[in-house]
Amino acid sequence: MFCMKPLVPAWSRGAAFVLTCAVVGLASPATAQTDAGRLRIDSAAAARMAVEYTSEGTPAPLPAGPMPRLTLTCDRESAVYKVGEDATITMQVQGVDGNPYEGKCSYRITDEDSKTLSEDTLIVRGGKAVQRMKGDRPGFYRMYVTVPHSGGEKTDLVTIGVEPERIQPTQTQPDDFMEFWMGQKLRLDATPRDLHRVEFDGPDEAFRYEYIDFRNVDNKRFYFLMTQPKVPGKYQIQFRIPGAGIYKRHVPLTTKPGTICVEVSIHDFPINQSTAWYEEVIPRYYRLINGKKERYDKWDNHDRERYYYNSVILGLWRTLDIACEEPNADMSRVVVTGGSQGGGLSLALGGLDRRISYLNIKYPVFCDHTAGIREPGRQPGWPRVLDVVERPELLPDAIRTSAYYDNCNFARFVTAPVFIAQGFNDRVCPPGGTYAAVSLIRSPKMFYVDPASAHQFTPMAAKRSTELEAGFRALHLGSSDTVGAASGAKSPLRGYDFVVAADGTGMFRTIQEAVNACRDYSERDYRIFIKSGRYREKLVIPGWKRRITLVGEDVETTVITYDDHAGKLDAEGKKMGTFRSFTCMVSGTDISFENITFENTAGQVGQAVAMHVDGDRCVFRNCRFLGNQDTLLAAGETSRQYFDSCTIEGTTDFIFGPATALFRKCTILSKKNSYITAASTVQAREFGFVFLHCRLVADSSHRKVYLGRPWRLYAATAFIGCEMGGHIVPEGWHNWSKPEAEKTARYVEYGSTGPGGGMTERVGWSRQLTAEEAGRYTIEKVLGGYDGWNPTR
Repeated sequence: MFCMKPLVPAWSRGAAFVLTCAVVGLASPATAQTDAGRLRIDSAAAARMAVEYTSEGTPAPLPAGPMPRLTLTCDRESAVYKVGEDATITMQVQGVDGNPYEGKCSYRITDEDSKTLSEDTLIVRGGKAVQRMKGDRPGFYRMYVTVPHSGGEKTDLVTIGVEPERIQPTQTQPDDFMEFWMGQKLRLDATPRDLHRVEFDGPDEAFRYEYIDFRNVDNKRFYFLMTQPKVPGKYQIQFRIPGAGIYKRHVPLTTKPGTICVEVSIHDFPINQSTAWYEEVIPRYYRLINGKKERYDKWDNHDRERYYYNSVILGLWRTLDIACEEPNADMSRVVVTGGSQGGGLSLALGGLDRRISYLNIKYPVFCDHTAGIREPGRQPGWPRVLDVVERPELLPDAIRTSAYYDNCNFARFVTAPVFIAQGFNDRVCPPGGTYAAVSLIRSPKMFYVDPASAHQFTPMAAKRSTELEAGFRALHLGSSDTVGAASGAKSPLRGYDFVVAADGTGMFRTIQEAVNACRDYSERDYRIFIKSGRYREKLVIPGWKRRITLVGEDVETTVITYDDHAGKLDAEGKKMGTFRSFTCMVSGTDISFENITFENTAGQVGQAVAMHVDGDRCVFRNCRFLGNQDTLLAAGETSRQYFDSCTIEGTTDFIFGPATALFRKCTILSKKNSYITAASTVQAREFGFVFLHCRLVADSSHRKVYLGRPWRLYAATAFIGCEMGGHIVPEGWHNWSKPEAEKTARYVEYGSTGPGGGMTERVGWSRQLTAEEAGRYTIEKVLGGYDGWNPTR
């Protein structure tokens, strides 16, 4: 049984307000909308209506006069650091007169929740100063810099993330969380809709325009605007939820081809009234409801059924019901989007309703309300609902209530793909809370962060966010929101989390960006599609990345290339050495590649690695490794690697290292009279390099190639059922001028064929396996290890 409030219109609780409405002859606010037709507002009036009012009913003053120009930058583009690692902050200051500033400035370093950790003054010379900062635990840290000038002072900030991927939510999940919300939906369903639809003439005759409102719980009304093409068809639903605040303006009038557009107002007053009506009503909204002084977002925050956002979420839910009932609605493409308050409510709705196909969210509110209480230094999510409680004794109830309105709990139930964007400098919706909520989303997601952005993105970040979101949406919806009604085709890339395209048509231009976007220590699989192109980058997949599959569009045309080599000097003037000369380095676990070429184009200048892999359970299918000396470094003494149907080319020792690596049906191309393998297997490992049913080839000018030589004494290499060209020397193996290695190296063959496969003249310290012994060289036995890994399953 639900506790129902008296059926008194929400706005009638403030008698002074009702009297005001009567005096000025305005419409009764808690009633259905009138047929006002399409409102016509000139640009000047629209600008006035876009001003948000404070809780006192007056606009906040705007700063005036010239200001210094202050720019703060980190020494690292990502602005992400390890615990205890120094971040160097550069301050560039231009005075009001346009010249480099000379003088003092002050700085203050705080935690995310604005507690001062240190502060001091700096001398600015030539318009520049430098200061270091760091964090002693995972989270976000801010540096505020203040520059004095004749008109006052100018303050700006920079924020660094310290191992933000380790941030965990502080909010608890109530045992009856979903039970509560399903009960609230039943309460909503028991409320008669009393639906009103007012059609009006819009600017495009091809669309139908409607103001719609219905009865919500607690005798409130809920208002939205809906547009859709007049021609029958099946159209995507795009449902946009607004940011916070009460404005003297109407909801946006949005139309898109092939789309049912829903624009919502979360407040219980009509959205199609005259400008004069809003000029009179909105400034009174905060002051005249129940005599409250706080903003609406904190009303009744100690009562989970009376809290302001209870009726808001239920109103959004019923709005979605109505939109989905439209005859033209394509129920496979229901998109919900919003920023700030709209982002938080979008995520909440996404956790409650599985009809939603896709979520596009920017800097969401309601993330980790208890952060400031349970983890000092963390900033709670807007609206800091626990900061203002009517009476101190109600704080425990407010904490319990906050759990039912926290996106750290809604996020656990989201099933739709989610794109989320966040700025590090955001002090309204702090990044720590967003990281905490994002960590709990198990559906496909893309989390774009911009260190330089605050609660509104910089123009560059906004452009990049839009590009990335469009690509992510196309992956998961099959088409953009501008596709017409006839389109319902699924994208051939559906099922991939990210798309990389060198020409800018993907979500990322570089493969490294896509890898970085995958969550560290992921508990789910990520799939990255790489469009054809040449990607000149030194790709690193670090040890904290795992469960990532990278798929190229075509092995011949999807190429990762670089040209470092052992003798090349680095930025410090030191030789790179073999191990740093890689084009791609893979240290993560469960990393797979398909249809990709890795090349090192340094030429025959000594060691130059194309692929350096030391991660465990790494797989390469239909890939090419192109280089000369030391093309493929199979590193890591405990690493297991699987190469299926790949091509590996090189000159000397071009497959080398200590790993256990199995090559199945691969082509091994020798480009010089030299050595194919140089294993450095440790004595404790039974298997080193195993070649199953591979082809060893070279052109006719090469006639003296050895199967291998021992880099370390216990080198283990096996060729089982391989076809060998005439370039393989009869003796097969070389001891690398290490006579002692002849007693320890484990070089074996079974069933070699072709001109180079003759067994009779092999060196006496190699061995021919029996059929029974060769039977042990299976994928399961070679790669199984402690966990029974089999990459073919």
